[in-house]
Amino acid sequence: MERRLSFDRYEEIEMKTCIGLGTLLFVVGVILGLLQLWFAPLSAEIFLKIEMTIAAIFLVVLVVSFVVKEYAESKATKSGDRLDD
Repeated sequence: MERRLSFDRYEEIEMKTCIGLGTLLFVVGVILGLLQLWFAPLSAEIFLKIEMTIAAIFLVVLVVSFVVKEYAESKATKSGDRLDD
């Protein structure tokens, strides 16, 4: 018998993954920036490329987490599970 995740459980896993990945990317970007500021281990060109890549991935994660959250809230509202007073 195949075991499938319900959408609510999938949403919870997705949100936890997005939050963890977003936090990790932010922290890595800050640490890399501080290392570059104090020790300059990378050339300016390479540093900028890495920071821009981290920022782009961070934004993608942020947008995906927002879309998943909004979809779940919309689905819950349409099904009547969550009606605001």
